[in-house]
Amino acid sequence: MVFRILVTSCIILFAQNAVAQENLSDDFKIQITPREIYGSELSEKNSDYINPDQKIIYAVYPPKDFNPSAKTGIMVFAGSYRDKHPSFNWLSSVRESNLIYIEALVSEVDSSYRQRQILAEMAVPLLEKKYNIDKNRIYISGEGRVASVVAMNNPDIFKGAIYTNGNLWTENAETKLDSIKQNRFVFITGEIKSRAKKVRDVYGKYKKAGIENSKLIYLNPIRSSKIKRIDLIRAINYLDDPNSNS
Repeated sequence: MVFRILVTSCIILFAQNAVAQENLSDDFKIQITPREIYGSELSEKNSDYINPDQKIIYAVYPPKDFNPSAKTGIMVFAGSYRDKHPSFNWLSSVRESNLIYIEALVSEVDSSYRQRQILAEMAVPLLEKKYNIDKNRIYISGEGRVASVVAMNNPDIFKGAIYTNGNLWTENAETKLDSIKQNRFVFITGEIKSRAKKVRDVYGKYKKAGIENSKLIYLNPIRSSKIKRIDLIRAINYLDDPNSNS
């Protein structure tokens, strides 16, 4: 009888641990305020744009095979807020690469580019409170105009970026180039249109400025409206190691 109780207890404990381990990689949403993330002093610095006590909702998608004892990276998806599931290609590529995908959902404070920049910046300390983060693998993508400014303004935090659209050359970019020379950047484009040309042109400016860790992935124009998983994985691999042959 004692033996059966002991065995049963062990089975229950094992099942509980298994569920807990599985939950670590479950998708979830979190509602939090700038004050809860930064504390009173830092949150007040952005109070002209976002109330320190404004509730913000983030969607978080950890890697499927998440290992809490190992470090994991972050992919912040900036701007273009939506209350729907990210595309399969983006989400699967990021999670397969041992990165946590995070984005702010539709909120009352995402109407300006500055607000969107702040929400993207807040995502990093939010995850650092919960996970063992590899600080050399914190990346950003999404709405180009937002992501590029955040990456340039925070080169010590965001070590790389994937740009696929938007105006990437804003807010006195020339004065910030030296600070991002050690970071990594991937430009993905292919359409023969003005928006795509802007992406290619900015890639050229990065290379001309001496930002050697910059890569252009040119898509077949026929399918360039949708980026394939293989291209996104190539981009992430480059951010991890610019010397890789991916």
